[in-house]
Formats: sequence, C-alpha cells, structure tokens
Amino acid sequence: MTSNISTTGHPGQPRSLPDLAQHVQAAVAVVDRQGVLVDFNAHYCRLHGYDRHELLGRHFTAVSPKRLHAPLQRLHETFS
Repeated sequence: MTSNISTTGHPGQPRSLPDLAQHVQAAVAVVDRQGVLVDFNAHYCRLHGYDRHELLGRHFTAVSPKRLHAPLQRLHETFS
C-alpha cells in the first residue's frame, strides 16, 4: 500500500500512511477488501498478543471472539 502523504521532510518523520501507522501510539491495521490483514503496527500485535508473522495474511476476525465474527464481517462488508 502506498500513499501520497507528504511531510515537511524532517528526518525520522513518516512519509506514507504505513510509516505513520508505525509511529502512532494506537493499534492500527490495514485489511484488503476480503478482510485479510495486509499491514499493521507493533501496537496492534501487542494488543492482540501475536507476533507479526502470526497475523499477516489472516482474516481480521482471527483476533476477535468467535461470537463477534459474523457481526464484524457484516460491518466490514459495508465498507468494502
């Protein structure tokens, strides 16, 4: 995923949306149209108790309680 977000050019500042997600103090995840996790930051991993390699390529509902899978999927479909 690429973005045209620009910065003032200061060293260490994020230059794209994925870079920005790595610098915020919140859990951030990016999914594709099917709901598969394609990028996320370290906070997202810590929040859910997984390493990056365990989540990459999995459906976003994998970190949610089973009872919430269907409602979350329906919600996701309203955005895709």
